[in-house]
Amino acid sequence: MEVKPEDVTPFPCALPDDVVMEILSSRLKWSDCQHGIVFDGLNCKWTGSEAQTSQVVLKALGHRPYIYFVDLKISQEEMINKQEAIAAESAQKAREKRIAEEKEIEVDYLSEDEYDALEEEHKASMIRRL
Repeated sequence: MEVKPEDVTPFPCALPDDVVMEILSSRLKWSDCQHGIVFDGLNCKWTGSEAQTSQVVLKALGHRPYIYFVDLKISQEEMINKQEAIAAESAQKAREKRIAEEKEIEVDYLSEDEYDALEEEHKASMIRRL
């Protein structure tokens, strides 16, 4: 049987779970891991699947009081769009608040004649704000 160069990988595709677990366990003992750890993704070229990686990670973590898994199935583009929408909404609220504050200031400077010239609806909204 002939072996083609594209069929040969420079590294083995997977390591035994015990080896990966020992590597993780030893790394998790470092001082920078004492207050918490974040694994950004469970796809690993050294394990067969994300499920297998999660099992290895759980074994490496041992008996910690709190272990949380958060699975975000969202693309970077969707995340950016959501952040932009939140920023736009926040800016809109700030504009509305500023406009409302400016209108409140206007009330303080209206003369009696200017107040009488206002529409009844506007007068009612001014009274509610006071």
